[in-house]
Amino acid sequence: MEQVFAEPQDVHEPWGALRFGAEELKCVGDVSGLAPMRTRCVVPRADGSYDLYGFSPWKGAPKRIVRARTWNGLHFEGSEILFEDEDSASWMGESEIAWSPDTGKFLALAWARGPYHSAWAIGSDDGREWRLLKDGPVYQDHDAFGLTWNRERKCWVCYQNTYEPGKKVMPDNIGSENRRVLRIITSENGVNWEGASRVHPKEDLFAPPEQIITPDEQDPPELEFYRFTPFEYAGRWVGMMLNYAASPQNVNPHFPRSKHGPQLSGEWWIGDDGFSWRRPFRDVFAPGEADDIIMHPPMNLCGQHRWVIRNKGYGLPQHQIFYAGSMSNSRFSTPVFEIPQAPLHVRAELCFHGDRPRGFRGQGYLMAELVEPDGRPIAGYEKERCAITREPDGPVPLVWGGDTFSSPVAGRKVRVRFHLRDARVYALNTET
Repeated sequence: MEQVFAEPQDVHEPWGALRFGAEELKCVGDVSGLAPMRTRCVVPRADGSYDLYGFSPWKGAPKRIVRARTWNGLHFEGSEILFEDEDSASWMGESEIAWSPDTGKFLALAWARGPYHSAWAIGSDDGREWRLLKDGPVYQDHDAFGLTWNRERKCWVCYQNTYEPGKKVMPDNIGSENRRVLRIITSENGVNWEGASRVHPKEDLFAPPEQIITPDEQDPPELEFYRFTPFEYAGRWVGMMLNYAASPQNVNPHFPRSKHGPQLSGEWWIGDDGFSWRRPFRDVFAPGEADDIIMHPPMNLCGQHRWVIRNKGYGLPQHQIFYAGSMSNSRFSTPVFEIPQAPLHVRAELCFHGDRPRGFRGQGYLMAELVEPDGRPIAGYEKERCAITREPDGPVPLVWGGDTFSSPVAGRKVRVRFHLRDARVYALNTET
């Protein structure tokens, strides 16, 4: 059982100045034992470790698919080359790898030159033996994208950066007549892609307008979508988008090496099915301390979600990406759920303002009460009997007067009503 609090639809009867937010990535250490590679895919193993897959190197040498193993997301061992193509001159740097937990199969898409930006498909049934799935590209488009498996639709999904016609105030390496946007295409076998068409802006070939996701009136006028990395999270989909904007050439840090502007920002997106997306956290710089966005789903290790970005590891506490929080006295209730046998744990943090751990004048608190679906309090589970006033160190079991509620009221349909001040509530779940 897990409930996360990321958006207004996740709570019932909010009161007070409740605010929904998202966290930025934090650096957790240097990565060691990993060959130079761009990490693209992680696969959990039965022993609690993860296999990490990536492409190596970037340019100028044979293109390789590499695998290594980790127990903490920082130290890796057993690096091995699984696939190698000697035609290094044709391969560009952009690539993705995804794994299907339903079938155990892998799919890699890699970009090669000629003609234009061409996606080549490489497949594996077990992660060890890899092969080209087609003697030629599977489609043509921009060279940035994200790749995943969608369990509901049983297909591979590519979040493909593409182009649309549009005047740009500041020209860059693609000129002043086109901008980068996002389209979503799908495939059952990695070779035939539904929704894909040959895109070539120099020849005025573009994706159909009804297929693309574009910036809107809330965005800066020059913003473009560049690369998207999605993953499943607590019954929904979450992704990090790399936003882009061109720069005046005299202040462009890439000029004169390239007219390509620098990346603008990283942004958390949320969706219900992996195809429709909401953007409630535009003011949060999602990469935080990282110098790039995430490129693979999280590894759940050491009580954290962990990612590898270049040669460093980044993380957030598990189940603590999004939150409902308030500086002032506020409250909200969870959706109705059936109380499990296992004790519930709340993921929360207190005292965000002023010196921590006690914050500004020690004002932070979190209280929880059990209520009926219609909001009536349940005797014995009043908020005064379950109060947290010190900074939690990890998930906290909900206890009323010394007793967890799993035995007396297990099986009943209830809500938990949280009362909070100078606090953030991330999730309610049965995991520790």
